[in-house]
Amino acid sequence: MRNRKLIDPAQKFFEQIMSGLAKNENVHVLSISSLPVSASTVHKKIFRSYKEFENGVHYEYLGFINGKILRYLTVLISSLVVAIKIFRKEKNKKDIVIVCDPLNVYTCLPVRLVARLYGIKSIAIVTDIPYWATEMKQHRYSSFRHWMQKLYEAFCMKEILAYDGYINLTKYMNSIVNPQNKPSIVVEGSVDVDVLNSLPSSNKKKNIIMYAGGVYEKYGLGMLVNGFVKAHLDNVELHIYGEGSFVEKIQKISIEHPTVKYKGVALNTDLPLLESQATLLVNPRFSEEEYTKFSFPSKTLEYMTSGTPVLSTRLSGIPEEYSPYIYWLDEESEDGMACKLRALFKQSESDFIEFGKTAKKFVAENKSNVCQGKLIIDFLEDLWKGKC
Repeated sequence: MRNRKLIDPAQKFFEQIMSGLAKNENVHVLSISSLPVSASTVHKKIFRSYKEFENGVHYEYLGFINGKILRYLTVLISSLVVAIKIFRKEKNKKDIVIVCDPLNVYTCLPVRLVARLYGIKSIAIVTDIPYWATEMKQHRYSSFRHWMQKLYEAFCMKEILAYDGYINLTKYMNSIVNPQNKPSIVVEGSVDVDVLNSLPSSNKKKNIIMYAGGVYEKYGLGMLVNGFVKAHLDNVELHIYGEGSFVEKIQKISIEHPTVKYKGVALNTDLPLLESQATLLVNPRFSEEEYTKFSFPSKTLEYMTSGTPVLSTRLSGIPEEYSPYIYWLDEESEDGMACKLRALFKQSESDFIEFGKTAKKFVAENKSNVCQGKLIIDFLEDLWKGKC
């Protein structure tokens, strides 16, 4: 339906968490949501409500009228009607808890208010701080749109404070979104247990350093590409997947340095296999930016799932428990990147393989969506029992 297919990391995060919750025993997951469309991306005007069942999750999609203002108003009304309908017919309301994305105000605000009327607790999963989300996108907006976004951001922040508990992406979020110190836990992300089980166990690796994500200089791509060129690694190629403003520069560099290859945009379904075949996966995003405290890079878990070693900067949002399973880039410069790559590629192939296997085992045993789902369930049960 879209003029152009868009992939939203937050949407992927929620889908994995819901699927993981549903894989635990005696858990029924119902998702109330609206299709991620807008007047600027889709021409269709009327979207009717419908239901579907996928990966153990019951989805109830809201009906709405697609327009710049009407979409939000009609989603809000539909959400209110559906919430009343669902909560009214449930007899055991003490067994219900709602878990919301508070940044999706038009869907979640009505549900939270109706839940409060019925004495049902509401939990916020906070994947972003509104202020930082706006700052990251500021270059895309006109002055008027940015002003409107700031008003929306202020409303979101006020709404976030109204929940009974919090599931945060990083520990640094809690003091901002939960100043009253209500019950909270950190769930930085998850890996799909089905993807973990589907990846080949072959130890064969190509001499490839790989990056997949937004191709922007501010994400450290210049440091990665120029550092790789300076490293002068024999028989090793750098493959870049994704799109962004730095693509043209990479293509120019690749003319003079053919071992640097821009590979275009890969489908999410193809990336796990490509990553599993590489020798090293890199996340070069600069750690000095304040927003890194409030963001866990989803590609870190995605990379580790592949069984290929990961080289990353020390981003604040990555918990300390990951330290033994990641190669760290401590000098964030082209020379620092070159030095680190040369040091890593002095290792034997078996050293690379063993390091990657250990990291994959860590995420499989601790960070699968089933494990993270169980963590959330335990948190909710403690909340019901008044233990937290």
